[in-house]
Amino acid sequence: MYNDSEIQQRTAANSMLTFLLGAAVGASVMLLCSPASGKEVRSTIAEKATEIKDRAGEWTGHAVDKAAEWKDKAMETAHDTLERAADSFNRTDGKHPADRSKEFAKA
Repeated sequence: MYNDSEIQQRTAANSMLTFLLGAAVGASVMLLCSPASGKEVRSTIAEKATEIKDRAGEWTGHAVDKAAEWKDKAMETAHDTLERAADSFNRTDGKHPADRSKEFAKA
C-alpha cells in the first residue's frame, strides 16, 4: 500500500510533530517556573503561542499539499488499474474467464 519512502516521510513528519509538541510543553513549564513576573510570563507565552500557531499553519499547508499529491497518485493508480483490467477483458473476447474454462471443458 505504501512504499518505503512514503513510510519514511510519514515517520519523519510524526517525529517532527512530536518534537515540536514536546518543545512547546517544555517551554511552557519553564516559563511557569521562572522567577519573572506574571505579566512578563503572559507576554512571553503569548509570543510563543503566536510562533507555534504560525508554524502550525506552515505544517497545515504542507499537509494539504501532500494530501493532494497522494490523491493524484491514487487516482492515477486507479486509472492505470482500470485500463489494465479493460485490456485483459478485451483480450478474452469479452468473455469472463469462467465462461472460457467451460468452453475448454466441452472440447
